[in-house]
Amino acid sequence: MRRRRLKYNLVDKLFRDKDYKFAILQVPNVPLCLWAAAALGAHFLPQASWRHASGWVATLALLIWSLLEIYNGASLFRRLVGAGVLLAIILNRI
Repeated sequence: MRRRRLKYNLVDKLFRDKDYKFAILQVPNVPLCLWAAAALGAHFLPQASWRHASGWVATLALLIWSLLEIYNGASLFRRLVGAGVLLAIILNRI
């Protein structure tokens, strides 16, 4: 039996994973949950030192998430989003 060869176009390359499933969104993982909690803490904590520390934790969690997406992202789109977030973190901290 001959297998049909799938034709990849740009949308497929961006949004499909190696199993040809759409891989745009997924359940948030630990670094994203930590980032969300720390970012909220950075806005609502009463002491300035806690807000500052919480902001750094949020940045570090987002940095880890972006590196994980760049190296282990399921699709090209997710890798590009990780690279964009990494670039934004670097530009924001300069």
